[in-house]
Amino acid sequence: MPRRELTPPLPWVDNLAPGLMQKREIMWVVALVALIGIYFMLFHHRFDRVQMTIRPSLRPSRKADADVYQVLFALNEDFRLTSVEVIPMEGEKFNPQAQAVWHLISDSNSVPIRAFRYGQNIQGMKSAIKDTRPDALEPGQVYRIAVAAGSVKATADFRAKAPGQ
Repeated sequence: MPRRELTPPLPWVDNLAPGLMQKREIMWVVALVALIGIYFMLFHHRFDRVQMTIRPSLRPSRKADADVYQVLFALNEDFRLTSVEVIPMEGEKFNPQAQAVWHLISDSNSVPIRAFRYGQNIQGMKSAIKDTRPDALEPGQVYRIAVAAGSVKATADFRAKAPGQ
């Protein structure tokens, strides 16, 4: 009985030079790897986690009889804040259970903001305790501000200073 081939012969394979198919496959793989590399080189920042940094700075107050310099907080980008909390430090130690002197939470959808000052009413945020105002900062006292924008959080310490101190 004659022996039969299991697969039918492909007519175009016979016409190709030996090794040509391998060269084409290698070229396609190289081209695909190059395109993927270019994509990640151009768009790698889309996969980075957003980080927030807070830079507190002291500014002269507009009021002549101010007890402390006005504190301005600058963020590295515009953020839709969900929480702002300022807590006094106890010496060199931080007690997260201490009473906050200023605490705001987002009631719905806060506006993107890059800078704000201590005690400012931020649009879209309200006091965590209804009908309360921020406490006055004490000269020489160290405070910690904790800011959150969804899952992105940051903290910074600052010292309140009196004019002329």
